[in-house]
Amino acid sequence: MSDNGSETSDKMRFSKPSILRLARKAGVKCIAENCYELIDTMIYMRLQEIIEDGLTVKNSRGGKVLTQDDIRESLILKGVHVPPAHNLSTDKIDISM
Repeated sequence: MSDNGSETSDKMRFSKPSILRLARKAGVKCIAENCYELIDTMIYMRLQEIIEDGLTVKNSRGGKVLTQDDIRESLILKGVHVPPAHNLSTDKIDISM
């Protein structure tokens, strides 16, 4: 059992309630129990890819710190529409690549 009381396998990096919150924000009402681990893996893989791409942008500009602008630029280079930072909490971001 994780710290927040939800049961997760040792492999999961994100809690079930976190995954469910993300899914609800996307309009999903219910998630089958056997989907959580797959969703967790897919989120982790996509996050890892985004960070690696951000690091490539950071390194190309000679920076020492990965910044929001590095992540934004790496997503834009992949063709992802990224709204201005002040709209991130309200705008939907299409991350299908």
